[in-house]
Amino acid sequence: MFGFTIIYNQKAPLKLKGGVTFEYISESKRTYQFNYIKFEKFNNDKLFVNNDEFIIGIDGVILNLVDLKRSYARTDYADLIFQLWKASGNKFPNYLKGEFSGFIFKKQTEELYTFNNHVASKKIFYTNFSETTIISSSIENICLYSKSAEYKLKLNTIAAYELLTSGGMFENQTLINDIFRLGAGEYININNGELIVDKYYNFNSIEYTIGSKKEAFTALSESFEEALKLQYQKDIEYNYKHIATLSGGLDSRLNVMLSDRLNYKNDVFCFSQSNYADDRISKKIARDLNLKHTFIPLDKGIYLRNLRENNSICEGLIFYLSSAHFNYALKNIDLNNYGLIHSGQIGDGVLGGLISNLTSNKKDFYSKIISNRLINKLDRPVGFESTYKSDEIYQLYNRVFNITHSGSFVAEKYQTYLVSPFMDVNFMEVCFSIEPKLRYKQKLYVEWINEKYLEVVKYTWERIGFKPDNISKIYLSKYTNKIKKEFYTLINRTDKLSMNPLDFWFNEGLDIQEFFNKAFYERIHLLENNLELLDDIKKLYKLGNTIEKSMVLTLLDFINYFEINV
Repeated sequence: MFGFTIIYNQKAPLKLKGGVTFEYISESKRTYQFNYIKFEKFNNDKLFVNNDEFIIGIDGVILNLVDLKRSYARTDYADLIFQLWKASGNKFPNYLKGEFSGFIFKKQTEELYTFNNHVASKKIFYTNFSETTIISSSIENICLYSKSAEYKLKLNTIAAYELLTSGGMFENQTLINDIFRLGAGEYININNGELIVDKYYNFNSIEYTIGSKKEAFTALSESFEEALKLQYQKDIEYNYKHIATLSGGLDSRLNVMLSDRLNYKNDVFCFSQSNYADDRISKKIARDLNLKHTFIPLDKGIYLRNLRENNSICEGLIFYLSSAHFNYALKNIDLNNYGLIHSGQIGDGVLGGLISNLTSNKKDFYSKIISNRLINKLDRPVGFESTYKSDEIYQLYNRVFNITHSGSFVAEKYQTYLVSPFMDVNFMEVCFSIEPKLRYKQKLYVEWINEKYLEVVKYTWERIGFKPDNISKIYLSKYTNKIKKEFYTLINRTDKLSMNPLDFWFNEGLDIQEFFNKAFYERIHLLENNLELLDDIKKLYKLGNTIEKSMVLTLLDFINYFEINV
């Protein structure tokens, strides 16, 4: 697993395989270990430096690194980071853009500062064993240390029920008690033995300042195009070819078609059920733009059986099928000559898809729950809702940043990074500063595209079955999609309703059913010491659809692999 593992005040042995390790013994005789396993792509954006004053590590890709060096007249990367930190303290990651995480350790004071990026598309886990703190991009490395320290791992039952309802964790939870995940825009500061977790950036702080469509259109276009250029220029900086996802949706096509307008030529790939709308629409767009198009068929859902492989990528944070289709697609593409994987990730979300209602005092926190069967078992602490100014921001943190990012974790397995102009912080700030009534039900999104990017609306939008050239077609699709669903259900061809018709594949594939059942019955005994959870899991697996079953298998596989006490 790529990234950092830091053992602050090490008291038990842990030798990690691979990478580079720095060890430091302070004057107070405390031992600190820093390990970094990296891949070579975008190597100049990565940093691991050990000198007399500090140890600094940056993993990932900093999209604006060249601009920062120029602006602050610094040629040395480590010096730039240290100077930014000295100037802005714990807020300094606000200078950075991209897919990054990192740390700064000051040897003289033994102060450790560790940070995630603004949107938590990087994994960072942390825990405290007595006086020792472990911070790692891999939960497995923390578990290895816990065993060497003879610390028993126990299931976080609250997080387990969160997984079984929402498909992932809320806030900073993991499936193991006392192991937490560092969230979006968060940092850990350890000073004088005290560990503090706080935010250097908070989306709750964005105020509604844009109330007109004209102002919104201008701000959206300026920030979107700036973000897109920054991402594609990073490929050019390293002399990589461009590659992007392309489907029948609006998000990916806006990225691809605007980049084409700006003379960034992508090779594109699509993955779905053969001859589904995503397949047909993406091929037509690519053909019209003269782009190389690769299609990876997901037919029969053979990737559904890759439980351990996909669970190892997300490490129990998200149900294993969440991006298993993306993982399967990347297996079938040679990425060696390409740079970043460009996408339209979460475009529909930030442009209105996360708003469940327009009543400011009504916070529908469970509007995006995947399964309601065990929703009565969710246990939220008092004051949980007050953490978020709206259910939209709640969904942003707990669905987008905690679940949607599984694709980012997959990309790193293939030694690159997944980016989207919609995930650029400046663009997101513009989106969340627009009055919700304008963005509700993505009305503004469609109007913006029709105002600024007419070429995008020439093609059918997979979700509605029409060209998105008139907002009335979105409302009409509510009825046409219902008729289509009823028809294909009646003739048992629900494979026509989705790019990845999981239930159809499960019901038609005896091999998938056998795999699921074998994985379930071989592991269900692991819950015998928790009869309530055991009973709930059995009911969910028996009655649930394919996704609900996969959430059960995710939990059981995680418990089995890490030997978790329940």
